Amino acid sequence: MPHRYSLRVENGALEGQSFPIEGDGFTVGRKSGSSLQLTDASVSGAHARLSVDDQGVSVRDLGSTNGTRIGSAKILEARLDIGQRVTFGTIHCTLARVDAEDHGSGGMDDIVLEGDSGDSEELTLEEP
Repeated sequence: MPHRYSLRVENGALEGQSFPIEGDGFTVGRKSGSSLQLTDASVSGAHARLSVDDQGVSVRDLGSTNGTRIGSAKILEARLDIGQRVTFGTIHCTLARVDAEDHGSGGMDDIVLEGDSGDSEELTLEEP
């Protein structure tokens, strides 16, 4: 099964939120209708586009005023690695891989363990 990806916003108004990236139409920008709408003034109306293929995720700057960066390097187009930070204007985001198990498809959502606080037992969970 192919991997799925998300972009987690690390600062600004959407800090802590993650957005799924699918196909080649994931846009980042200030204007309404962007897949990830960042209302920060440092972000252009149509700032960047992210694409997913068999090799992973790539990002392309769309001629933004303040640029797109990976680390400190300003890029026009580049491949993103899992955990890598990409910056749109001054808004930092991190790429994450989200596999099907992470979406609760067949997995356990919540586990509650109850018992005496004095007893300590080791618990091992295995997938079926």
